[in-house]
Amino acid sequence: MPDGFFAFQAYGKQRPTLCWGQSLFGDDVMLYRAAGVAFAVLALAGTAQAQKTHKPATPPPPAADAPAAPDAAAVTAADVLREATRAGRATPDGAGLSLVLTSGRHLRMVNNTRGCPRGDQGLDDGNCYRYVLLGDLPEQHAFIVGEDYYEGESLFLVDDRTGRQTGIDGIPVFSPDGSRFFINDDDEANDHDNNIEIWRRDGDGAVIEWAHPWKQVYVEAPALKEIYHVSVSDWSKPETISLAFSSGRRDWDGHLTLGAKGWTLDADWPKE
Repeated sequence: MPDGFFAFQAYGKQRPTLCWGQSLFGDDVMLYRAAGVAFAVLALAGTAQAQKTHKPATPPPPAADAPAAPDAAAVTAADVLREATRAGRATPDGAGLSLVLTSGRHLRMVNNTRGCPRGDQGLDDGNCYRYVLLGDLPEQHAFIVGEDYYEGESLFLVDDRTGRQTGIDGIPVFSPDGSRFFINDDDEANDHDNNIEIWRRDGDGAVIEWAHPWKQVYVEAPALKEIYHVSVSDWSKPETISLAFSSGRRDWDGHLTLGAKGWTLDADWPKE
């Protein structure tokens, strides 16, 4: 697992390109590959159209001495945990999630299903959750863990040296050297201030280095009738992030640049 293994819940916002499978909650699972890291994306049925419009990518043939890669069509969120277990980064735990830190200490996260609906019992969301390993990124000294509720999810970056947990509001895309990561959260229903953030690793945690507030969206592109979505199209240079924007049927490009005064966002905003 030299490149890491990553799974996260996308709620229909991502545009995967590979395949479908079965997730922990019975939802559809999609896979896509970016920047050499394999991602397993748990998506809702609302993204079924993506399956029809995106054809599976053809991976390059493996080197003769390379280990066999898992069949993409068979990879699920459970496989992410299985790969981490094989690498000695997690251990089986039927009651939750048990991560193995670099010190050898186990960090155990225990599920709580007492409040999950069953029979005549209604939902108590505060007592209905379980932990899922969504990402194992040893080169970034990080695990990405989801605390899955009956409805919704919280995400955490867990440092693999100390076990420190840092709450994040979206899916991290890491810089080439792993010192920073980009997050886009374009779900207007979430209670947060920013739609784009750049975080910097700080010891065993992470801090927000730059943030783009929601209200700025309507200043930059007043012609848009819907919120725009943004994804990283290239981050091969540490100081420049190429971005792809979309809103409805409109698509445009932009970039974030790190200069002496910090990060600057520029884009070809729609005029009408």
